Amino acid sequence: EFLGPRGGRGRRWQVAAYHIWRLEESALIRPGVLPLDLLGGSVIGGATPIARHGVELEGGISLDGFGLRAEAEYIGSARVDGGAAGASDLAFGDVLLLDLRAFVDFDRRPRLIAALPLLRGARLSLRIDNLLGDIRRVTDAAGNVPLSFQPALLDPRGRFVELSLRKRF
Repeated sequence: EFLGPRGGRGRRWQVAAYHIWRLEESALIRPGVLPLDLLGGSVIGGATPIARHGVELEGGISLDGFGLRAEAEYIGSARVDGGAAGASDLAFGDVLLLDLRAFVDFDRRPRLIAALPLLRGARLSLRIDNLLGDIRRVTDAAGNVPLSFQPALLDPRGRFVELSLRKRF
């Protein structure tokens, strides 16, 4: 039995998965004008198109003061039509983002607190965002990356690692 003899006290787990499949996405600017097909290359409010497919997974486990949480998001490829003004079409590649969180809640580890009383009320956490370092690639019709879609501009933070120690007094 996963929950063990203590009836699950101090033990939890959670998993969720979502698949987003957009069949139609449009916007009506004003009456009398054809709606914009947001899945077919039109955009509003910015230059990022809407992908037809996306998947989100998240889950976590907590066991007697130790915890691990993971979140993954896949965003499918999409495109932006250059339009009649002669601008180039843009292709947005797919991207996979993976974030991890791990922690130790020292208050849930009584033997450790007895050995090191200074750790009472402390929690150690590790956070890693974009573990894989994936960045959405954007190219024009010639296969070049436009200046405003350079990887460092799309995701200036890149992979992010944070280690923190929190203490209650």
